[in-house]
Amino acid sequence: MQVIFNDKGATSRLWLPHEGTSITTHDPFERFATLIEQHWAPLIEQLAAISGAAQRVFWSNAGGYLDFYVNALGEHPLANRQAFEAAKALLEARNLPNGKRNPLFQPVRYFTPKGSEEVKRVRKLCCLRYLLDEFDTCGTCPLEGCDLEARKRAKQVVR
Repeated sequence: MQVIFNDKGATSRLWLPHEGTSITTHDPFERFATLIEQHWAPLIEQLAAISGAAQRVFWSNAGGYLDFYVNALGEHPLANRQAFEAAKALLEARNLPNGKRNPLFQPVRYFTPKGSEEVKRVRKLCCLRYLLDEFDTCGTCPLEGCDLEARKRAKQVVR
């Protein structure tokens, strides 16, 4: 797989060398093992090494995207129910079959705030987007309500 960037350094598309192979298992861990172990794990290790951010931040970001797409898949009338169920099971499993912690376990939480009927989607971990001067907190920030400006000032003092 190759990531193609635009002139601003943002991902513009992904290039896949072939259409892939048929999946022959319904086990969620086997089904996603290549994606997790051969693609995300090395990428996340490198991103953490380059940025200094903890790997769990990148795993949380990956899990947040996976959660979003899994829920969208679940609402599509032509979606493969087995793929949907396998992906949901992956996000709901605390541990991997080898006993290690699942880095994609419940990256997002859903709740209904008091006095509201709207279900709110909130990340388990902060994505650190607020540390970039040009951005505010993300729409699913678990730090909502904290003093964003104070955190930005503190970051400037540390530099």
